[in-house]
Amino acid sequence: MNRSGAIVGRSLRAAMLRTATLALIVLAILGALGAVLLSPFALSRLPAGERVDWGTLSDVGQTYGAASAVLSVLALGGVAVSLHMQRRESKAAREQSIRGLHTELLRMALDDETFLECWGSIGDPVDVAWYRQHIYLNLIVSHWQMMWEIGALTEAHLRLTAAGLFGGPLGRRYWG
Repeated sequence: MNRSGAIVGRSLRAAMLRTATLALIVLAILGALGAVLLSPFALSRLPAGERVDWGTLSDVGQTYGAASAVLSVLALGGVAVSLHMQRRESKAAREQSIRGLHTELLRMALDDETFLECWGSIGDPVDVAWYRQHIYLNLIVSHWQMMWEIGALTEAHLRLTAAGLFGGPLGRRYWG
């Protein structure tokens, strides 16, 4: 498996773990809610011939008030977690959109040399090949940054790939 396949695999495993955790939380909440909702039926199954202690049943009813408060707090917590996750995903979507636009602008400059000048001077204006390589190196470094921010790139892997890129003459010239 190549490096990008391993990175995608780790990212996929992390997404599956988050999904499984969320599913377990939802199942636990639904189980607790089901137990609260089904307990009146259990009380109705008390034997009819026996004497029913209404004081005890009243205490049970008051316990439902406490259980209701606990479930309300859990529901409110679930809403808060959901809003937090939605905010994070919205931010990630905005960043991805900005990176996509950046990539498209750079791709246009690579496809049409008249747009290269729009990005400003990076040294010798006649060296179009270097200009194109510089833009391509910029895309590589931006890709690393995005992968680092989403947690799909470990420090060890980044150090290894960066050493390979910046160990060569093009990487050192780009960094300069």
